[in-house]
Amino acid sequence: MNIFWPGIIIGSLLVIVCVFAYIKRDALSGIVGEGTAHLIGKKAAEKAEASHEQRVANLMLPLFGGMAMGVAILIFSVTGVMR
Repeated sequence: MNIFWPGIIIGSLLVIVCVFAYIKRDALSGIVGEGTAHLIGKKAAEKAEASHEQRVANLMLPLFGGMAMGVAILIFSVTGVMR
């Protein structure tokens, strides 16, 4: 059983970043809203504007997905599946 060290580092960092973003999701939702306006344009962003609670809710699934992927990478690296 060979341990894949880059996977352990990357998986751990991914989990840590996603947990930190989950803790700071209220502040992060404002940044995401502003970034969307720059990406799709001002008129389209005004039409698709969501409330603060909706923007926070839209961040939940990607953050949990990132945590799950980080844990999976970490487990596969420790067990030697990833090489």
